[in-house]
Amino acid sequence: MLLTIMGNVFVLTAMLTTPSLRSPSTIFLCSLAVSDLLVRFVVQPIYIGFRLNPGPELEHLAYILVSLACSVSFCTMTAISVDRFMALHFHLRYPDMMTNKRAVNISLSLWFLACTTSCIRLY
Repeated sequence: MLLTIMGNVFVLTAMLTTPSLRSPSTIFLCSLAVSDLLVRFVVQPIYIGFRLNPGPELEHLAYILVSLACSVSFCTMTAISVDRFMALHFHLRYPDMMTNKRAVNISLSLWFLACTTSCIRLY
């Protein structure tokens, strides 16, 4: 767990402090690192608390957060795969097709979609 936290913090620190590393691919990588940190700092402690002290409130919260983290991770890995496919297949047009702003908008949309679908259980 400690290695995962350190690795993700290093990835985020490198991306935030080094402008030359900012590309659509690394924006998606940052989104994946944030979702992984969400699992390590929020989801796992709540899940452990639920297993130690079962209750309906913690069960709902754990379900929502696990669903959110898994959805974001899966969707972000899919976005990374599509991004790499586009970079290889549309090599010359790729910089025009996938900009940093578009990658940020896609990442935010994935987070919003994951939050929305995870909260369905509340209703």
